[in-house]
Order: sequence, then structure tokens, then C-alpha cells
Amino acid sequence: MTLSHREKYALQYGTPPEAVSAVLLEGGFALAQRFDAGELQLREDVYASPDRRAAIRYIRDHFVHIDVLVIEAVDGATLTDWYHRLVSRLEMFGAQALADLARSQDMVSRSFGLRGLAATQSAVWISAYEAIRVALEDPRDDIRRIAILAVARLAWYEFLPILAECAIREPNPQIRSELDDLAREMRARGPRPQVSPW
Repeated sequence: MTLSHREKYALQYGTPPEAVSAVLLEGGFALAQRFDAGELQLREDVYASPDRRAAIRYIRDHFVHIDVLVIEAVDGATLTDWYHRLVSRLEMFGAQALADLARSQDMVSRSFGLRGLAATQSAVWISAYEAIRVALEDPRDDIRRIAILAVARLAWYEFLPILAECAIREPNPQIRSELDDLAREMRARGPRPQVSPW
């Protein structure tokens, strides 16, 4: 069976890996494969449902400091069913919720939203783009740095003109250097193909 339907969700900060594993094992999933974290490899546990109609990938993203659940299923109904089972036990945030949090005035919520978007988005999505673009001009250094991290992770070429504009107006020399370095790196790489890694 092909697991052609996929959705990614950021897990709330502080959700222990053991809690995720317990929920999945109680739901009848079995650990099918584990990839340990490395310099360029994220820690990933792949769980398979008993009927093989769904798989859950638990990913510890040490680059942006967010844990992600990827639900893969043979059809939309199966994906929705497993989403509802999981969200009743785990605090999970989808794309729109993350985009909303990324616009919050609360530093922790905004940081979580930006990091979550960086970890869960592949193709360019206007709500994510706008939330990150606005964060690049936030008055707080910490938020601008997290936005730069998000741009670096997503590598959306569409950010290139914004990086140049922000660098011109950036008052912090270290952040200005980060913006310039990221823009230079993105220009050298060229546009990234918009293909999902899942």
C-alpha cells in the first residue's frame, strides 16, 4: 500500500519522547525503524499501524529545536482518523496554528510558531512566508534570529530580496552579517526544488 496522504504537526515544547512512544504503542503502532541523530541526520522513529494503512514519523529536529509528528496514510479518511486519535492525547499544531502563533506578540509562542513552520513546511506557503517575513523585521533580536533560522531551514528562494532589504536596515551588526551570509549562501545554491522530503 502506498501512504500517499501526509500531514506534519509540531509537538508542544517539552513533550517527552516517551509520552509520544507510549501513545503510539497504546494505539497499536509498532516501532518499525529508528534513525539516530547525526550532524546532518535528524533523530527519527517510524511507527507502523497494525493494518499498515498508516505510519507515524516522530522526528526530533535538533536544528530548529522542535519535535514533529508526520502522519502518513493510504487515504484522507485514515489520516483524519489517526489525527483525531493523536490530538486527543498529544498537543499538536498544524500549519495554520503555527502561522498564527508565529504572529503572536508573546515571545515563547512566536518562537514556537516560527520554529514549527521551519520544521513542518516544504513548499512555499504564503501564510508561513508572511509570518516569517514580518518576524525578520521584529524589534527583538531574538525573534529576528529565529526568523533567520527559519529562512535558512526552509531555503525558499523567495526570501532572497527580503534578506537584502532587512540587512540594509538591520541595526545589529552580528544579525546583519547573518543576513548577508544567508543571502550569499542562498544565491550560490540557487532556487531549491519544491519537492517534499517526505
